[in-house]
Amino acid sequence: MFGLRRRVTREPVSSFVPRTLNEPRRAVPVERAESDILGSEHSGDSTMRFITPKEKAIVVAILVGVDILLTLLLDALNTQGGSIVLSILQLAVWYLATRVFRGPGEPVRAARPWWRMTNRPLLSGVLGVGYGLLAVVNIGFSFAGYESVSGVVSILVQLVLAGLFLTSFRRLRALAVPA
Repeated sequence: MFGLRRRVTREPVSSFVPRTLNEPRRAVPVERAESDILGSEHSGDSTMRFITPKEKAIVVAILVGVDILLTLLLDALNTQGGSIVLSILQLAVWYLATRVFRGPGEPVRAARPWWRMTNRPLLSGVLGVGYGLLAVVNIGFSFAGYESVSGVVSILVQLVLAGLFLTSFRRLRALAVPA
């Protein structure tokens, strides 16, 4: 129509060859990831796993962006209840994110143990200390007179996350040390 022709291109046959195991992995349903690795179709759940650092960074950036937007909105509305809900939602979302991230050498299909927040002890330790420091700073603000119910809930959430990450650090480090 209007003298424009659509140019049809064909993919070379080699593009349909399955990728090798050395190529970077993308976030794909578990059964497809396993069929790529094993070369056969598997039935089962379609749980999403994020494997590459780029995918994980994108997910974390989106979560942080949504968190900042919700925080700004709730601050503008000045509601205690909304702030409490946001703190609990942050805890749930960060825990769920650790369930779908996978590190090198981790099985794709198998569920992570409840205590395993990351694949590396150092990252678990850094995040645990970071959340612990946030809790200490917020406790300091509470003693300085900025105490509120939502602040207490926020401190509790930070302490729970610090505890989870530090537990992960301790157990991952114990696994890395030969017996």
